[in-house]
Amino acid sequence: TPDLLITNQLLYQLSYTSESSICSRIHSLISSAYITYHILHHLSTLFLNFLNFFEAFSFFEDVLE
Repeated sequence: TPDLLITNQLLYQLSYTSESSICSRIHSLISSAYITYHILHHLSTLFLNFLNFFEAFSFFEDVLE
């Protein structure tokens, strides 16, 4: 019947849209995770550089005393 054909076409479009939407969301989550990882990596590197600086500074203070 014509109604069944329309229903099948509509179901196909909905399933395609859902799959596309899911793929888009997965891609977005992966991109966000990638960006977050790199931001945290750079922040940790910056923090370690600050720690190294202050350790070196305290070493020179001990030498000067």
